[in-house]
Amino acid sequence: MYKNAGVFHAFFFVLPILSGLCLTCPETGRAQDIVAVLSSEAEPYRQALEGLRESMGRPVPAVVLAKDVPDFDAAVKILVLFGARASLAKYPPRTARVYCMAPGISWSDANDRKTAAFVQMAPRPQVLLSKLKEIHPGLRKLAVFWTSWSIERYCESMREAAAGLGIKLLVSQVKAAENLPEELRGLPEIPDAIWLPPDPALVTPSNFVTLKEFSTANNIAFYAPTDGLVEKGALASVSIAFREMGRAAAKAAALLLEGKSPDNPIYPEKIGITLNMSAAKDIGFVFRKEMVSSADKVLP
Repeated sequence: MYKNAGVFHAFFFVLPILSGLCLTCPETGRAQDIVAVLSSEAEPYRQALEGLRESMGRPVPAVVLAKDVPDFDAAVKILVLFGARASLAKYPPRTARVYCMAPGISWSDANDRKTAAFVQMAPRPQVLLSKLKEIHPGLRKLAVFWTSWSIERYCESMREAAAGLGIKLLVSQVKAAENLPEELRGLPEIPDAIWLPPDPALVTPSNFVTLKEFSTANNIAFYAPTDGLVEKGALASVSIAFREMGRAAAKAAALLLEGKSPDNPIYPEKIGITLNMSAAKDIGFVFRKEMVSSADKVLP
């Protein structure tokens, strides 16, 4: 499922590894019931950890799998897992888990859903499509490609929302990442836009370039799942900040600590919009003035 996870995190986050970053909380003099586990010291995980700590309102120690050897004592009840490596590692069966920033893992496949919470990296489908419609009022046909089964479930949820907004979804399964060019050529009709989901099995540097070139050649909008990819040339993104993912993970951890079952999957409520003016110029797309003024980030 995660054979491309390394490429996904290196490219998808578009951020460097920080050296010498201290993620571990100081001793608080009492046993810790919640511990965060980070796949690495990458900046997105650091931001998510900060959001977790802010929302919890108390110190939360962190383990970094890239350099630490986990050793959880009996006091640890909840593990908040950031990233694929952290999510796929083995942990004591007594611990409940919150999975965050691991889009290739499906909450519906959990053996015990009562002791697990899954934070989505994409906005709620209705919210995503409504915001895309605000950015792109003439959006009628939207192409979406997926590879991971967890993303397929998200696409299924998009269908009902799309119908209510008058958007026709052209959803295509890409069985292997290298097959994306063939799937693009096989589209039954040219869409108004393409939305790339946060799919670790599909998001590769070469596929990003392929989608960007296809978008430019056909003068269609290309929407990405993160602002980092908008900086790389996508037209726009409707995304969730990493810090907000950490805050959502904190709320889920608090529910699990109380013995309650979170409503999976969990969608962080606060979303951000990033626009790329150069990408718009390349395809002859004009953002409405209201959209530019209300966007969270506008790139030249």
